[in-house]
Amino acid sequence: MRICSVCCDMNASMHNYAPFLERLRALGAQHGLQALWLVESSLTAKELSDDLRAMLHAEDRLLVIEIGPRTPWAATRLDDEVGPWLIARRP
Repeated sequence: MRICSVCCDMNASMHNYAPFLERLRALGAQHGLQALWLVESSLTAKELSDDLRAMLHAEDRLLVIEIGPRTPWAATRLDDEVGPWLIARRP
């Protein structure tokens, strides 16, 4: 399974982001930082981006990056469950 980092700037204050957030929950996304989720899925980064972008406002920004098995990463003070979740999948 792929792990993707999903970062989003939600800029439209009147836009309904509930479908976007519900889709992330349905994918089992881990909420690591204020605007960062980690998603384990069979979808490619492009497929995930296309899927999520459909629920965002035209003013929003979205970045999806795959964290491969050999991708170096480091983090400080992620939400309590996210660090162990990522370490278990990408030590």
